[in-house]
Amino acid sequence: WYLLVGDDNFVVPLHLLALLQDIDSREKYVVGGPIGQHVGVGDYASGGSGLLFSNGFLRASWRHLGPFAAAWRQGRGQYMLCHPCADVAFGFFVRDIGAVTVEVKCMHGMWPEYFAMHSSPFLPACAAVKSRPR
Repeated sequence: WYLLVGDDNFVVPLHLLALLQDIDSREKYVVGGPIGQHVGVGDYASGGSGLLFSNGFLRASWRHLGPFAAAWRQGRGQYMLCHPCADVAFGFFVRDIGAVTVEVKCMHGMWPEYFAMHSSPFLPACAAVKSRPR
């Protein structure tokens, strides 16, 4: 697994490993949360809390990222209502290469109360996450 996270996030690696234990890193997965919806792309992982890339995803994507980025800047992304929308653009990329976006509980880019009021069905379970060293 590879983690892309901003410098304003707090990460507990053992909790992440516990949340990922049932996901096969050899397959093409992008893991994050919460899952957003956008016209044209469908599901995409909100980038505020960071993103996890499986080994299978990185192996499948490296040849496609440069051409995708060029196409996005030259036209495909110019018509999106949220341009440049890195997380939405990345959602298109994930879909284009046939990867799967997975939401894991407790990976939120906002404070927990925000998601309790708005969207996340996972919030009550976040307090119960127990990490187990491997």
